[in-house]
Amino acid sequence: MKRHLLLWTVFAGIAFSGLTSANAQSPDNAGRIIAKIDPCKLVTKAELQAAIEAKRNPSELATLKARGIAWSISTTSATQGESVVCRIHWQGNFGSAMHETGDMSVNVYPAEYFKSNVADMNRVRHRNGRPDLAPIPGVGDEAHYFGYSETGNPEARVGDVAVGIERLQGKASLDLLRAAVGRVPRA
Repeated sequence: MKRHLLLWTVFAGIAFSGLTSANAQSPDNAGRIIAKIDPCKLVTKAELQAAIEAKRNPSELATLKARGIAWSISTTSATQGESVVCRIHWQGNFGSAMHETGDMSVNVYPAEYFKSNVADMNRVRHRNGRPDLAPIPGVGDEAHYFGYSETGNPEARVGDVAVGIERLQGKASLDLLRAAVGRVPRA
């Protein structure tokens, strides 16, 4: 009896590993779309610089420009699980002296996670007597601010994929999200 159980377990393991290998070789629609996306090509360096500058009030920005600030922006694409991420590092220099530096990212991931996050956040909001997340009109198929405030990190669903901007908030992040969403290929 133990011998039959052992043989059955071995055959089931072989069959299961064959199924998982076959499934891994045929990604779903979101996976196929995400595999074709370089998240760093969803935004341009000019759009990134505009977002960095938009974080400032106009008089502060005018002062920085009058002093000759030069922005350097580097981007690196990486895969993280089912997602692709553009890691963005920026630095503002006056000549050879660094004035400020920062990081942000553009994330592309399966829309099922976006939908799940929206549902989870709305459940918590209901428990706390708050209304559902407010939609951001005119961005993708559906967009919301995720985070602790109504102007947290904006994220949008575009068909089977979602795009999010992290570590940049307010109007600058929304402008960057709009640009990125406009370049996401549709299925």
